[in-house]
Amino acid sequence: MLPEPYRRVIIGPNGDVAQTFLVDGVVAGTWRAEKGRVVAEPFEPLRRAAKTEVTAEAARLEEFLNA
Repeated sequence: MLPEPYRRVIIGPNGDVAQTFLVDGVVAGTWRAEKGRVVAEPFEPLRRAAKTEVTAEAARLEEFLNA
């Protein structure tokens, strides 16, 4: 699900769609690859458990992208 307040952040005027990550099935932020690292930017502060999971997934994605 994409919360309405973030729709314009995620979907650009020309239809480009930003890379996103989900927390509990809801778009919770964006991510980008930058100099071999994955930078996750949540829309709001994440709960500790969710932050741990996003950090771990970012590390796995970095490993994949840098392989």
